[in-house]
Amino acid sequence: MRKYGFTLMELLIVVVIVGTLAAIGFSLYNNAVSSSNEKICGANLKALKTALDLYALDHDMMPSSL
Repeated sequence: MRKYGFTLMELLIVVVIVGTLAAIGFSLYNNAVSSSNEKICGANLKALKTALDLYALDHDMMPSSL
């Protein structure tokens, strides 16, 4: 007699393995997003500093509305 299909134990093991891999992948994804957001903020701050420095060079003072 041939049996076709999977046992409940085999399916549970696969679900646990897939769940573990998904949890690890989700954690790595969150770390990558957080790291990229930090880099974007740093780049924006650097651009703002450059713009303020150029303004100060043109007007011999920093803008008073800051």
